Amino acid sequence: YDTYTSSLLLRLLEWLSHLGCRVILLSATLTRAMRQELINAWTGGTGGNTEGLVSYPHVTALNLSGQLRSASVELTPRTVSLQAVPPDRWTEEIVAAAAKGGCVAVICNTVKQAQATYEALRQDPLLCGHELYLLHARFPLLQRMERENLVLGRFGKNPALGRPEKAVLVSTQIIEQSLDLDFDALFTELAPVDLLIQRMGRLQRHHRPNRPSGHSLPVCYWQEPQSNGETPSFSPSRWVYEPLVLMRTWLAVRGRAAITAPADTELLVETVYGPTSMPQATPAELAALETYARDFAATRRAQQVEADKWVLPSPSVGLVTDFLSGAAEEADDSAGARSALHLQTRLTPPTVQLVCIEEMPGAHALVDGTQFSMENPPDTSGFRRAVMLSTVAIADPRWVKAFLQMGRPDSWRRHRILRNLHPALFRDGILVAPSLDDVGTRMRLSDVLGLVVESTREEK
Repeated sequence: YDTYTSSLLLRLLEWLSHLGCRVILLSATLTRAMRQELINAWTGGTGGNTEGLVSYPHVTALNLSGQLRSASVELTPRTVSLQAVPPDRWTEEIVAAAAKGGCVAVICNTVKQAQATYEALRQDPLLCGHELYLLHARFPLLQRMERENLVLGRFGKNPALGRPEKAVLVSTQIIEQSLDLDFDALFTELAPVDLLIQRMGRLQRHHRPNRPSGHSLPVCYWQEPQSNGETPSFSPSRWVYEPLVLMRTWLAVRGRAAITAPADTELLVETVYGPTSMPQATPAELAALETYARDFAATRRAQQVEADKWVLPSPSVGLVTDFLSGAAEEADDSAGARSALHLQTRLTPPTVQLVCIEEMPGAHALVDGTQFSMENPPDTSGFRRAVMLSTVAIADPRWVKAFLQMGRPDSWRRHRILRNLHPALFRDGILVAPSLDDVGTRMRLSDVLGLVVESTREEK
């Protein structure tokens, strides 16, 4: 429900309709308002009204003439129990669930929280007989691929490596979609309600007659946000998700004993994203909602302004070529042209793509052990592959700025692969260049935790 991305999607639908294309859009958590916007984009505003269509879940079909049809879809009801967990009991409850045996998933909203949770579990003596796994996007590509394959081989539908008797996977949002994983119990930090529902899709996903008796029924344990006086504080999740959406999700699920899909899905999505008021909120909570709503409206306006810069005009002859030509004319060199035509499908913070390099006496080594000279890097297919397997993206604004200011060696600027990447030089796992020791933070590369950004204030 990002305004920028939605604007691009709606205009794309206009064009696909204009070109006579066939389009399939799939979503398990679509609001009525968004469905109507999609239909309006496809029909140029002449499509039928979706109010009064058959109940969720259903398929809505439109032909190029704007004729609207709808058919319901029968799904087997599935109920997942909900259990709120206070933040100070988070690790304790995970350990208690893991002690019942089976496979437990813990989904965190940030890499830092995933790393901290994994470390806490790794040091707990009650889990000494359990297999522990960590998966997030801040491992170099080679290690991330190895970990994803291992996770699929252990927790997939038909685990090729055998399903563990006792195991815990700590991960970020990367397992909430696309990966076909199946766990006996699920722990998750609070996230927007549609993503909570997606995460629950990893809970007892497939029929298994031999689940541990302690996990005979699906239970989703969700972490309550820290209290900030009379209202909750959503840090650090608020830097990942809109506080307004987190607040409305919290109000919608607190005190709720279970979610039954598909019966409750549409109601919950409409409650969080629709115009529904929140009568169960206290005066302090309503005041917080109003503040978050104002901030959200400002964010939407800013995103719309950004989308308007890049979204194609409505379909008509010649406008697309005029648009692209105008964008190219804004730049007076090739680098500027690439910037002018660098269109994002999502508005995300600036990132830099790092190549993780270990400094060795007289040489440098990539993640897979490939040694090379920084002054004269080769341009072979094997080296290029080794470089890509050593990459990892970071978005921390302090580090993004530091790497951009440091720049790249001349030998990298001339290299067709390295010219778009930034060297991250590590010595014994600690980043040596660039350095942010003066502001109390450092970066290290761990085979266990991945790329770690940590404070050095206490050490000093």
